[in-house]
Amino acid sequence: MKILSFDLDGTLLTDDKKISEKTLEVLLRCKEEGKVIVFNSGRPTQFIYSVLPEVFHEDIVISSNGAMVYKNKKLMHENLIDKNTVWDIIQMIETVFNDMFFIVEQDNRSLTRCKDREYNKQMLCNYHEFSKENVLDSPKILLKTKDLDYFDLNILNMLIPESCRLIFTDNMEFAQLVHADTNKLYGVNKVLETEKLNLEELVSFGDDFNDLEILSWSGYGVAMGNAIEEIKNVSKYIADTNEKDGVAKFIEAYVLEKIEAA
Repeated sequence: MKILSFDLDGTLLTDDKKISEKTLEVLLRCKEEGKVIVFNSGRPTQFIYSVLPEVFHEDIVISSNGAMVYKNKKLMHENLIDKNTVWDIIQMIETVFNDMFFIVEQDNRSLTRCKDREYNKQMLCNYHEFSKENVLDSPKILLKTKDLDYFDLNILNMLIPESCRLIFTDNMEFAQLVHADTNKLYGVNKVLETEKLNLEELVSFGDDFNDLEILSWSGYGVAMGNAIEEIKNVSKYIADTNEKDGVAKFIEAYVLEKIEAA
C-alpha cells in the first residue's frame, strides 16, 4: 500500500466541499510515512487546487477524469480532445439539444454560453464566452443533461466521435466527455510508471461511475458507503460515508496500521 488515490466529491470531501479535520490529520500522517498521494478527480485542475490545503499542492493531482496529471503544480502528462473536434461536438449538440448547458475546460479557464452568472460561480473558475476563436484543445467537455425537457442518450451517443467517450456522474445529471483513452485509471497509470510502482500497491477511493475502472483494477479498491451500487459491486472494500470520515477510518485501520483487511 504505497500509493493512495482519492476521488474528491462524495469521497475525500464532505458534502460542503471541505476536508474534515480527522481526514486532514490522516493525510498528513500518510505523507510522513512516505506514501505517494494522488488527488484524482473529474473536476478541473484549478478547482482541485482551490479545495486542497497548500501543504498538498506538492503532491500529485489528476484532473478532468485522468486527462491532466500534475506534480508540484507542474504538468506531467495530458491527453486532450483536439480543438476542431471540440468545436464540431458543441455545434452538433447545440443544434440537437438547444438548451443544454456545457462547459469546455481548457488551459486553466472554462468556456460556456450559460448566462446564469450565479450558476457559473458555483461551477466554474475563470469562465469565458464560448466562440470558435477562443477554442483550444480540451481535457473535458461537461454537459448538464438533467434539466432538459427532452434528452435522448442514444442521440447524444450518435453525436460523439469515436475519438471521445462519455462518462455519466451525479445521478445522470452530468455527462463528461473526454478522449476515448482517458479515465482515472489511465491517469494513475502514468503516475505508477513515473514512481515505479504497480497497481497491486494502489489503494483507491471513489463513489461514482467515473471511478469504475480505477476501483476495479486497484490492488485495494475502496467504495465509499455513499457510493452508487455499481461502484460497490466492483470494489474489494466498502468504507464509511464521506460525511463520516470513511477515507480516514479505512486508512487508519488498514494502511497506517498495516493490518490486512478481512
